[in-house]
Amino acid sequence: MNLSTLGALFIFSILLARILGKEALGLYTLFTAILMPFAYFVDLGQSTSLVQEICRSPNLSSKILKNTILVKIVLTFLATILLVLFSSFYFDNLQVRYLFWLFGLMLLPRAFYSTFEAVFRAHQTMAYPMWIGFVSGVLLVSGSWTMLYFGFSFRTIIGFLVGVEVSKAVLALGFYRKISPLHIFNKQVPFDIRLAWKLAKRSLTYFLLGIVGILYYRLDIMLLAAIKNTTEVGIFSAAANFVKVLRMIPSVVVAAYFPMISSLNKKSLQVKTLSFNTLRLQLGLSLMLAFAVFVLSEWLIAYTFRIPEAVKVLKVFVWSLIPLSLYSTLIYTFFQADKSVWNIKVLSTTLILNVTLNFLLIPKLGAMAL
Repeated sequence: MNLSTLGALFIFSILLARILGKEALGLYTLFTAILMPFAYFVDLGQSTSLVQEICRSPNLSSKILKNTILVKIVLTFLATILLVLFSSFYFDNLQVRYLFWLFGLMLLPRAFYSTFEAVFRAHQTMAYPMWIGFVSGVLLVSGSWTMLYFGFSFRTIIGFLVGVEVSKAVLALGFYRKISPLHIFNKQVPFDIRLAWKLAKRSLTYFLLGIVGILYYRLDIMLLAAIKNTTEVGIFSAAANFVKVLRMIPSVVVAAYFPMISSLNKKSLQVKTLSFNTLRLQLGLSLMLAFAVFVLSEWLIAYTFRIPEAVKVLKVFVWSLIPLSLYSTLIYTFFQADKSVWNIKVLSTTLILNVTLNFLLIPKLGAMAL
């Protein structure tokens, strides 16, 4: 699933950079960075908390799903208003602002897909999202290559990206019907305001952690665009795309690790052993990957994005894989131990440090500052 999704996005980024240039890649990366906090506001951390909720109460799966989806529809409406207001202040160029509004139409289909993916994870039926990732990946690469090759506008490309997100949500809904009767729009499973509030309340810790994490990974891109320009964002994006794809391997390990420990006693020896083994695995994998990319960085950039300025950025940024892979495991270890507040404290501290350093370093170093 991860390989299909990230691989397709990686190829799409290369096509965008080669055909429309690093400024177009930078604009796409900036749009993605800005949209993420709004998307996570809609998600409310429930794509993670749902795994725990359904694992602990599998008989209530349909009821939990229905209430979650209805809450997300309301949150999408609120997020859309906030998105329009924010973009009106952030983007001076009207044309760019309208492009971002079109890009923002991804909010609702992404919310639907993330909900169903969480249900698949809870039921440990990951073959379905794997097929969705494969189909949407093929559609994204073939469709975008055709449109870029024949000179379609950037606006049309963005509309196509929205269409891909809609297709993922529709496919997820179809596959869900194979594992459970569809009671979302049926009175057999009533909307329960108390349950909806309880689910939202339980997911708040995940939400706070997620929103701080998203700001940590995206706010620096927004600062880079504001202080420098979208071309500089494109340079950073060329390097960051390699790291993003390589992080797939640690994230796959975590995706398997969390459901396994969710049903175990938090103080059991099994949890402790599994956690240490996972950390060792993450360290070994990330170290090998970082070293390989460091050695091959010039060749990789030359044969993909063709943005020479990105080589030195990649040589530095690739080493972030090691601490990121370890921390991604520790996040879920803390969740299982009911110590999720530790995650919020750590990320909040580093968010302040991140913004401060980038604000000071971007004027002099540009993309390298990130």
